This record gives sequence, C-alpha cells and structure tokens, in this order.
Amino acid sequence: MGIPVKTHIANALRAVARLGGYELMKRHRMEALLDRQDALLRLAAAGLAMPKGKGPVPVAEGVVFSKDRPLQLHLLLQSYVDMVENPVPLHILHTASNDTFAKAFDEVAACFKGHDFTFVRETRFRASLLPLLDSLRAEKMFFLTDDDVFVNKLDMQRHASIDPKEAVLNVVLSPQLSHCYTTLRPSPIPNFTAVAGYPELREFKWGASRDMWDYPMMVDGTLFDTREVRLMAAHTQYKAPNSFEGALMEFANGFRQRKGYCYSKAILVNIPLNKVQTENANHGGGSDVEGLLATWNDGMAIDPTPYYGMDFTGFKTAEPLNEIAVKLVARKGRKAA
Repeated sequence: MGIPVKTHIANALRAVARLGGYELMKRHRMEALLDRQDALLRLAAAGLAMPKGKGPVPVAEGVVFSKDRPLQLHLLLQSYVDMVENPVPLHILHTASNDTFAKAFDEVAACFKGHDFTFVRETRFRASLLPLLDSLRAEKMFFLTDDDVFVNKLDMQRHASIDPKEAVLNVVLSPQLSHCYTTLRPSPIPNFTAVAGYPELREFKWGASRDMWDYPMMVDGTLFDTREVRLMAAHTQYKAPNSFEGALMEFANGFRQRKGYCYSKAILVNIPLNKVQTENANHGGGSDVEGLLATWNDGMAIDPTPYYGMDFTGFKTAEPLNEIAVKLVARKGRKAA
C-alpha cells in the first residue's frame, strides 16, 4: 500500500514551513505544548520569592507607562483618585524627550502629593522595568498607560480578590464594547455567563470573538499574577510598552485556557489623543504632543468628570476627538495663563 496523498501533502507543507523557519504540528500536539507551557509558568512562578518590606502588603500594585504626556497622565491619576475605592500603590515609569517634558512630569507628581504614587524615571525601558517588577510586594499587579481614564467605580480590594491564575480579568472590556479601535472594525460580542459571588462581573471565553476579545495580555488594566509577569518580562525581549505587550502575548495561548472576566460596564477607557510610540503603525489621534504640553504649561488640565459613568462601545474612527469631547479646566493650585 502506498503512502496516502494527505501524508505527501502534509510532508510537503512541513518542508515549506521549515524553509521559513517554522514547524507544523497537529492541533492536539500544539494544545499539549501550550498546556505544558502554562503549567511550567505556574510552577516556576510559585517558586519565586516576593520581596519583604515594612508595613502591610497591598492587595495589588499598578505600573503606569508614560511618555511625553503629562496632561493625559494627570487625567489618568485624577480619575484613579476619584473612581477607585481602596486604592493600591501606583508606580509611574515615565520618560521625557526633553527637559520641558521632564519638568512637566515633576509638576504632575507634585499635584498628587499624599497619594501612594511613585514616579520612576526610565533610562532604558527593559532595564528600568525589570527591577521595578522585582520590587513589587503585592502578589497581584496590573499595568496602565497614560492615556487611560477610569470612568466607573472600582473597588480594588474586591477586584484583587480574583485569582489571576484561574481567570484573566480586564477592566477595559465590557458587554457594550463592540468596536475595535486598533482595527477600526466591529468586533462581535461573545456570549457571557454570570460569575458566582460577583454580580458585577461577566465570564466569557477568550477567542470566542476577535480583536480585544482574543487578547488576554492587554497592558491596559489586566489583573496579573506578579510572579508570572516577572518571569515573562525576564525571559523575553522588548524595547518599549508596545513590544512588551507583544512579548507577553508570546504566552497568550496558555492564558486563553483561563476564564475571561470583565465588568458589566467598562471601568477603564483608553483615549488615544495622539501617538508617542514608534514601534508599530497603530492609529493615534491627531492631537499635537507639543500642543498638549503647551496646554499643561498654561495651567490647564483635562476635566475627567464628563467621562464618569459612561457606557463605552469603542471608538469607530481613527480620530477620537470626533466622538468624545475634551473639556479643559484650570489646574488646581495654578491659575490658567
């Protein structure tokens, strides 16, 4: 009996794949490897010690990425102060293109004295991020970017009671989010079920839809296990927040096996007024970075209150300012010029 035609085709496809540096394998073998990757990650993470320190250990900690956006960073931090109950420490890893931006970051920090916000000056992104992650004492953590805004109330104590090794909980996603800004296309909403003991949460299956519904490693507000993040960050290469998110996505298949959780209403909204990164061709609003800096230097801030309580369905155009208003107000402690 000769070799079946489908075997010849499979061998030919494998040969072509190898020429490109790839390897084909059957689905069940791939799933077994992904399960093994997830198990090894959990095992290695369980062996990592958490740093000790004085005082009580917070239930979670946040790391904020910021570059040349003092006006937007101020909006994020003000919304965090207003909307987050039982807040946890935030570590703002920031970088400035020049001394004027650096001075503005210092002014942002001064606006929030008395809050548990630590400003960390970035030198090289990976070299600055790794020791910051190693310093976190909380067993759970999350990332934010400087163009995020908290739009609905979040009880951080209750939020952090979810085990991120069992469920991937994101605060950007909600049953109303039906449009993806990155792809500028509709994203079908997956099916949801209730979460026992958490009436404010909804469960879904990662990959049941596309775009953000198949993206469990989002650095906008996903609750992670700190040990797992430390391992993933230490064993991948990246140069900035966008490529860091891509590095985390190398582990996405294991995380897709975990439950997907979101809130019944979006807690966090990303408002991309402009683009400061150069790693990819993502959309970015047309607001001028220098112009927003001038607005900050004139003593102004973005008023967060118009966003509070909103039901966000996703931006449908590349220019968010066509769909959402930005209201400027005089910054507290300083009169507008």
